[in-house]
Amino acid sequence: MENGDSTDNTISQLNAFKIKLNEANIQNTIIIKKIIQKSFHRFNYLSEIRNEALEPLYNLKWNAIDTRIIFLNDIYYKVSDVINLINTNSMEYDFACGVDFYYAFYDVLVSRDFNKSNLMNYYPYFKNPVDQKLVRNGLPVRVFSGWNGMVIMKAAPFINHNVFFRQNQLDETMESECYFICKDFWKLGFNRIYINPNVKVAYSPIFYYLHKYCMGPVNIFTDWYYWLIED
Repeated sequence: MENGDSTDNTISQLNAFKIKLNEANIQNTIIIKKIIQKSFHRFNYLSEIRNEALEPLYNLKWNAIDTRIIFLNDIYYKVSDVINLINTNSMEYDFACGVDFYYAFYDVLVSRDFNKSNLMNYYPYFKNPVDQKLVRNGLPVRVFSGWNGMVIMKAAPFINHNVFFRQNQLDETMESECYFICKDFWKLGFNRIYINPNVKVAYSPIFYYLHKYCMGPVNIFTDWYYWLIED
């Protein structure tokens, strides 16, 4: 789903990708069109786009049990990042996402820990010492919500339970449509939601390589430094 406002060569890349998929007889639906923002509210607008992107899920009658959905924002990533995210917690999850970056961890708007507390923009992202230890050991952290540029989730809530991207209801505070997907997953019992700290994506090539390849040693040194001070 390309909403027509990309300023790079995304559209030409998608057209070329579609040709490759067709040549390999891989079923695909690639939608490229200029979308006029009907709603003034950003979250409602994004909900409409994401719901339209999911239409092939219903039209093609995918198997709800075996199907997983991958959503990618306008991020830089490698195929290995997608594979690593798929394999989160040995694939024992309902919803998994990585960590996205500009200068620092970006999507704290959506991300909440298991107790619904906000995350931090900086390493190790979580305030809870148990969660911090998991991050430092490169292990997935179970959370209440997340999105973080790239997410993989089970299709069953959408196909069997009519879950869809939405705005807040009257009795809810204003949050991102991505937050409410997680909230609705929880309501239905699909509550194995994880952030995988090993999957790092970013919104520019510089920040991608910075956080994926350079910040690891910096974070280790910072941890060591503060450990010395506290000790």
